[in-house]
Amino acid sequence: MSMKTSKSDSEITSGEASPSLPRSHSDEQLASGITKEQKQLVREFSSNCDYNPKPHEILPPGDADHGTQGDKIVIAMVGLPARGKTYIAHKLQRYLCFFHGAVCEVFNVGDYRRRMCGAQKPYQWFDSSNHEGFEAREKCVRTALDDLKDFMKAGMEKGRGAVFD
Repeated sequence: MSMKTSKSDSEITSGEASPSLPRSHSDEQLASGITKEQKQLVREFSSNCDYNPKPHEILPPGDADHGTQGDKIVIAMVGLPARGKTYIAHKLQRYLCFFHGAVCEVFNVGDYRRRMCGAQKPYQWFDSSNHEGFEAREKCVRTALDDLKDFMKAGMEKGRGAVFD
């Protein structure tokens, strides 16, 4: 009768494969599943990069002005109500301002409607068969679009971006 002897902890942690258990990883792979070459590449890459845990606290790069010099970008948001168009519009504004140094503004038609016609309107006011409500909403859209056009014509210093929401 043969009796199997167990290996000591030092033999197991030394990296020697157990004869009873087949190794699924090659000897080149580390315990975490990455190879020595991959680990070396990570070390080389991380030594060449600046560590920046909070990029929003650093000013945009100096050459960001050159990419948007004189460019004019208008983005129109279209979609179903309450699906995040305004949220995305403000994210786009922050992105263009921060990373490209462009002057950017959001023109939200809903804000224009609330300022011009009041915030509390009954649901019948939004009905397409209500001509008075339709004309008031159309006037808000035209006002927002005119403001957007004036904004785009106003300057060429670093490029301009507008989001029509």
